[in-house]
Amino acid sequence: MTEIDYKGSCFCGKIEFHIEGKPLMNVFCHCPGCSLGVGVSPVHCLVVPDNNFKVTKGEEYVTIFDGTGSLRFGKCSECGAGIFQYPEGAGYRAGYPRMLHGYRKGLNNKLPEDLMPTAHINYENRQMDNYDDLPKFDVFPPPPPDETTDDETEPESFDEYETQVPVISASRKHWWDK
Repeated sequence: MTEIDYKGSCFCGKIEFHIEGKPLMNVFCHCPGCSLGVGVSPVHCLVVPDNNFKVTKGEEYVTIFDGTGSLRFGKCSECGAGIFQYPEGAGYRAGYPRMLHGYRKGLNNKLPEDLMPTAHINYENRQMDNYDDLPKFDVFPPPPPDETTDDETEPESFDEYETQVPVISASRKHWWDK
């Protein structure tokens, strides 16, 4: 993934933030935690290390809400807009590309190429099938190669991983499967 450098804000403008660096993931997440916390599924998450997501104005308006488990949501206490989410202690935050300047007010509804999601994660929890060409991972994609292996190159995108986790294993039954 390429380096990004964007600014964004909540609806009322009391909170402004800056997100930069090389994203760890840029995905559609279908997990219940994200979906319930944001109110839609899937949630477009632009995930960066904690130090690459900075609230630059209005920190006093950021209210942290508990989600499921260790998941936390940062929202504006004035307008209620979601700004970020993170699993407590994980070392990263997920921002929402829709809240970035130029996209927040619907002035431009199509994201630039560097903000387009690269995969679906937690796809086993999807509410409906998504008919796009993005890789779909049952839970999460395999981790990048370990530094101790002979392979010293980190994949640039999910496309470069050799395998995908099966979307749904054939042995798994759901309540709607008769």
